[in-house]
Amino acid sequence: MRRRLRCGAFAAALLAIAPAASAETTGGGIAKILSPVIASCWTIVTPPEGERAVAFSVTFKLHPDGSLDGRPVSEKAPTTDYERMMIDSGIRAVLRCSPYSALVKSGFAYEDWKEITINFDPALTDL
Repeated sequence: MRRRLRCGAFAAALLAIAPAASAETTGGGIAKILSPVIASCWTIVTPPEGERAVAFSVTFKLHPDGSLDGRPVSEKAPTTDYERMMIDSGIRAVLRCSPYSALVKSGFAYEDWKEITINFDPALTDL
């Protein structure tokens, strides 16, 4: 069963956005921009009975215009069909929301957001 999360629940699910930037304030600002955007694109898969929701990360690169540079990837290798579906749902969310023009207009340097890792943790939502 799939369901779309409300942005409020998703904000908790996106624990961290780790851009290439070293300054915490820059990373936090980028997270504030991306979290609600990606929230509107993520369809979470409810875990089957007896399985827990799985946390995972998705990494993606961006062109200076905010469009994707290649396909988003997850380093987590799924061990079950459910984990594969969850990881695929995060990758689809990143693909659906592209381009990320809000980052272009944000005033943050391109170097700060050219590569981003998003940590998805559905256990922090209202599943």
